[in-house]
Amino acid sequence: AVLGEAMNRMAGSLAEQSELRRKLTGNISHELRTPLTTIQSYLEAFRDGILQPKRENIEAVLEEAARLGKLVNDLQGLTIDSYEREALKLKQLPLTELVTQEAERIRPLLQQKEITLQIEKPVADFSALADETLVERVISNLLINAYKYTPQKGKVLITFSQGNEEVCVAVADTGIGIDAEHLPYIFERFYRVDPSRTRATGGSGIGLAIVKELMEAMGGRVDVDSKPQHGSCFRLYFKRSK
Repeated sequence: AVLGEAMNRMAGSLAEQSELRRKLTGNISHELRTPLTTIQSYLEAFRDGILQPKRENIEAVLEEAARLGKLVNDLQGLTIDSYEREALKLKQLPLTELVTQEAERIRPLLQQKEITLQIEKPVADFSALADETLVERVISNLLINAYKYTPQKGKVLITFSQGNEEVCVAVADTGIGIDAEHLPYIFERFYRVDPSRTRATGGSGIGLAIVKELMEAMGGRVDVDSKPQHGSCFRLYFKRSK
């Protein structure tokens, strides 16, 4: 009976992974096909004399080419991510200071949408075992994600806390939130909660997957709480320095 139950769980897990791989392949194909089809249509129209290569038409082609370029860069980011995991150097870092510095670097981007960035720092700097470059990438990805999905004049709040074994950095926003049915999958590569909405914001579904993988590479973890129209809160857990 125990073996049967274990086999059923394994079969369910394999089926779920197979479905995620199918969606991943479909999403990548769709992201590639849409701009390629548009570019091809414009070029054929130019060739056949249906459209003139005017400025607005050329800009439309360039916009689609830029979309392709961004996807290629995101795919390349997965390779860079793998390299950085192999080359990481864990050491005791002043986590509060490091996170604050990276957040301040992203602040001008948030200000473009009049999003308020608030950082509640503890009295004493929290230290944790981490890799400086990876911490910067993780914070950057979360803040850029908040920028994409937080409406004009929204708010992003960064807080710090620590327990006996972990230091927690929480990044909360007043964005559009995520439905409960999607929460188990948002850290999967190329998983898109809403394909049309993600395309409008320029996302490819890689950022949160990289956050999860980089945190695990440092021996930490990440989780999220979110409700539609009530924002999201991502919590990063780092191992405390001993």
